[in-house]
Amino acid sequence: MCSITSAERREAIKRAFNDPAHPLRILVCTDAAREGINLQAQCHDLIHVDLPWNPSRLEQRNGRIDRKLQPAATVTCRYFVLAQRPEDAVLDALVRKTERIRRELGSAGQVLGDRLAARLAQAGIARGEAGALAARIRDEEADDRVRADTLGVLRAAGATALLVTHDPEEAMEVCDRIALMRAGRVVQVGTPEDLYRRPVNRFAARFFGDLAEVAGPCRGGALATPLGSFPAPGFAEGETLHAAFRPQALRIAPAGEGHAGRVARRVYLGTQVQLEIEAAGFAEPLRLAAPPEDPHRPGEAVGLVLAGDTPFIFSSDGD
Repeated sequence: MCSITSAERREAIKRAFNDPAHPLRILVCTDAAREGINLQAQCHDLIHVDLPWNPSRLEQRNGRIDRKLQPAATVTCRYFVLAQRPEDAVLDALVRKTERIRRELGSAGQVLGDRLAARLAQAGIARGEAGALAARIRDEEADDRVRADTLGVLRAAGATALLVTHDPEEAMEVCDRIALMRAGRVVQVGTPEDLYRRPVNRFAARFFGDLAEVAGPCRGGALATPLGSFPAPGFAEGETLHAAFRPQALRIAPAGEGHAGRVARRVYLGTQVQLEIEAAGFAEPLRLAAPPEDPHRPGEAVGLVLAGDTPFIFSSDGD
């Protein structure tokens, strides 16, 4: 089906494809034919000949089969990777880097992988820059292999090495211990997990991951936030405090449950969906990762609940 397929012909093809007794089992469509084609009843396997740069268009394609009332337990979306196509080199490298980080770093790798996906969702990649970016990725991958081999030799020998970097992802991936510095002073020293889970101030917390922040006064040794009241020992009564939530600790709930929010933006990224949620009390939209089959759409009312770690509590001068 394509843009010149008549409405009558389109309906006939859809009926044939959705009839399990009909011999038509493979349907080839262009993007111009994507609207109004609901194939979930009989189809659970989609192959992209190429991948669109627009995430919304990719979402529309996958949405023909990856939707409510899909009877299959697993929906598979595949795509061809052509070595001579710069766009594919970029996408393939991003997927492999994300999966490698998650595999090697466990829960911390999940966070870094989500950050890579979030950056892609927010900024995208200009088509004209694909060739240069693909070449740069190949160079970085060569550097990664050299670095991995070097680290393997150093660890096997029990040698100590010092790495200086401005990249938090590189620091967490490579280092056993990290000394975080700011303006020539050491802010915090510890393992990657220490700095991510137990930051000493907002600067350290922001450096190693995204935050959803809300400010308020200390009352009775606690800070009230839209997601509940949390202990704030050691702070003066009335002092302005900041509660900083990791997005991974928040869960999207049905409207009417938890704190009220609204979906402002939805970006499909293949392995996950990136949602921006606007909620009262938070200065910026919350960017949350959800499974690829998440059904929420822009404009939809949702609830927000705390499903993980309690927030970090910092003073207003604890930057």
